[in-house]
Amino acid sequence: MPSRTTNESAASLGNPVFSLARKRNSRQLLAAQSLRAFASAVEIPGVPVRFDDETCEDFYPVDAAFGKHHLLWLECLQRVEDGEIKRLMGLMPPGSAKSTYTSIVFPVHVMGRFPKTQVIVANYGSDLPRKWGRKARAIVRQKTFKKIFETTLSKESAAAAEWALANGSEYMGAGLLTGITGNRADGVIWDDLIKGREQADSDLIRQKTWDAYFDDLLTRKKPHAWEIGITTRWHEDDIAGRILPESYNGESGLIDCRDGNRWYVVCIPAEAERDDDVLGRKVGERIWPEWFGENHFAPFKRNPRTWAALYQQRPAPEEGDYFKADWLRPSATLPPREHLRIYGGSDYAVTAGGGDYTVHAVVGLDGDGRMYLVDLWRKRRPTSGSRRSAIWC
Repeated sequence: MPSRTTNESAASLGNPVFSLARKRNSRQLLAAQSLRAFASAVEIPGVPVRFDDETCEDFYPVDAAFGKHHLLWLECLQRVEDGEIKRLMGLMPPGSAKSTYTSIVFPVHVMGRFPKTQVIVANYGSDLPRKWGRKARAIVRQKTFKKIFETTLSKESAAAAEWALANGSEYMGAGLLTGITGNRADGVIWDDLIKGREQADSDLIRQKTWDAYFDDLLTRKKPHAWEIGITTRWHEDDIAGRILPESYNGESGLIDCRDGNRWYVVCIPAEAERDDDVLGRKVGERIWPEWFGENHFAPFKRNPRTWAALYQQRPAPEEGDYFKADWLRPSATLPPREHLRIYGGSDYAVTAGGGDYTVHAVVGLDGDGRMYLVDLWRKRRPTSGSRRSAIWC
């Protein structure tokens, strides 16, 4: 067995690990291995110093502390770096800083930690990838980054959306529908591939987005490359919806998906709805309460579709199997009860702890066949505990 003296002699002849250990202190070494430590060590770029200049390279640093969901997500991203997860999907509401850590902080860490790593970051358009690329490049230019990884920005390739490190790693930001060609990737990140409601509701654009994802982005992956998808849900038929199983109900963890792969899914709605919430929240507790005030989500709750899809990550079809959206009309008053035939119906939750609701509804039919919703009861309650509550029907 080699002696300690022999090991030291070998290290002095050029062992790279030993050389790096001598040049960097313990905090820098930790930041080189730990994404969370790295995110704490560098200044994360926030808003630009000059809003009127889209090419601005100066940013105010993010001063908000990590939220509970950030720490969980950083752990998941770390597992991708360490090779434990090959496909990671995050479903989170707008404003949760998911892009900051996924499309800006994570790429520069993995590129610094593993030389010659090629990363593609894709969005619905090319503007945001350029913005993220500038912010990621701003981190690389910090002295702290150079001390941690002992590499710098390459002088040969330094465009906003396409730049490289001196250690051979490459960053490419691209709009999915503008074409992704040329580069191969050790890892791809897709971040909000739907621009807005108009695009989400277009069958044509959804199909074009899926085709570009499948034919243009995925074909850029090298064998054994990792993939990270981060998105706010817009539509049940968006990219996430086509990948997730039809029976998906907001659960987190390893999930067998319709694309034939196993994805590690992290679903964090604006307000917890499940007893097995991935953040350990109680039902009704909101995400990042230090940032989102008590009434922040109130305006969005007034639009049920917006609230369910963008904020709770559970989009539902606009057209149901039995009732069409344009059939529904608000009514300030009900016809007299004696003019209605009254019916009651129930839908019982059967999965313990599955986050499903038990629903009791009372409707009335008038002489012309118009149906009125008279009363509704909806709560999370086991089937055995809800039968008694149904007596009022």
